[in-house]
Amino acid sequence: MAQAREKDFVVNITKLTRAINQRGFGLILIYDTEHDKEYGLYSDISAVGEAFPTSSKAYKIASRIFGQKPKPQTVAIAGNTKMNETDGTKAVYTITLQTAFASGDIFNINGKQYKYMKADPNKDKDEFTGENIQAQITSLKPLIAKYETDFDITITATTIIFTQKIAGDGDIPIISTIGTGKATVTTTTPAVLPTGMIAFLNQLRDKYQDPFFLVCTDNSDDAIKRLSGWIDTQEMMYFVTSQSLSAPKLIRSENTVVMYHNDVNSYVAEGLASYLTTAKVGGVTAKFKEVKGVMEAKVTSTQLSALHKSNGFTYIEKMGLLQTTEGKTTSGEYIDVVMGAYWIQFKMEEGLAYLAANTPKIGFDNAGISKMVDVCNNVLKRAAFEQDIILVDKDGNAKYKIEYIPREDTDPNDVANRNYTGIKWTAKLAGAIHKATVSGTLEY
Repeated sequence: MAQAREKDFVVNITKLTRAINQRGFGLILIYDTEHDKEYGLYSDISAVGEAFPTSSKAYKIASRIFGQKPKPQTVAIAGNTKMNETDGTKAVYTITLQTAFASGDIFNINGKQYKYMKADPNKDKDEFTGENIQAQITSLKPLIAKYETDFDITITATTIIFTQKIAGDGDIPIISTIGTGKATVTTTTPAVLPTGMIAFLNQLRDKYQDPFFLVCTDNSDDAIKRLSGWIDTQEMMYFVTSQSLSAPKLIRSENTVVMYHNDVNSYVAEGLASYLTTAKVGGVTAKFKEVKGVMEAKVTSTQLSALHKSNGFTYIEKMGLLQTTEGKTTSGEYIDVVMGAYWIQFKMEEGLAYLAANTPKIGFDNAGISKMVDVCNNVLKRAAFEQDIILVDKDGNAKYKIEYIPREDTDPNDVANRNYTGIKWTAKLAGAIHKATVSGTLEY
């Protein structure tokens, strides 16, 4: 399983420099289970046709995505045919101490310096001690384990052994020494990456954070269950078209959308995802939408009612217009609400990260807290007046409230750990009208 990256302000950031990464909603990842293919970006259907057979499912899905108006600028495609999950092999790296360290010597591991002190080492300053190699290794072990979190650290009389916690996560240590102490590093066991449907996605996600939507060429019940389980661990959404009316009953996921269509080549859910890549995030309902190139599904009224009851939906003609019959995820939550929540989350994370990156420091005082509150306030205003996510009342006021804990009421442990958790906000959703009854009277 791909590991969640540590977030200072709960946002994925490459560097805290003056510019930060901004999460978007405009990229769909097509997971192709028919071909082994490196992750790539394609700007139009002709580019896809050069890389994939026109008879392939990946090509047909891409055609549906690029067939919408407006259409996304690019689509990502990656292929993997190895569906059976294997654990892989965890790499083992061994550092061998050849010569004991003397007072003042430095042992550098992956850029972290550990200083040898003959007496009275200060662990908070990453200092170690010991009269011989074995004692020095024993002193080093807890210091190294504190920083090398990708590894389990074990020791022998002369070695420090790094074993990957997850196969493929963590490179061979880079070491150097200053002084009389000497050490070498070798690969005892090379890593073999895990394989399988989910392992492949984890490896992709570790490298590529841009896609928000996931679609797949495999729409079997087993694939839907596996991909939905994975998507719930990610900040993404998974859209799938199934030929089974009971498919939505398989799962209950706020991040999974299951549409039914009898035509295996309809890819209506994938087309709906394409529409949402260019729409106002959180500001449009997924119901009543036309998906270009898709004909009406063959479904009875009884089947449609049962489909809606299980939080799936389909595509039919009403009042002469082809349209989606609902706009929910399989949890029962509306798609626009889920995407709106992600929009607020991403923008707040980015705003707080930008504040930290462009400020000498965010002071742990009421002035610093106020700056963070301002970031949240600005995002919620945009959510109301730009994105139509938050309700605006008849007087033009956005219906949200922000509360925060001042410095003097903050837990001293949080202050010591530089961790502020005192901002809380609530907001009323703008919602959307999916049904209405209008009453009228005719008079003579």
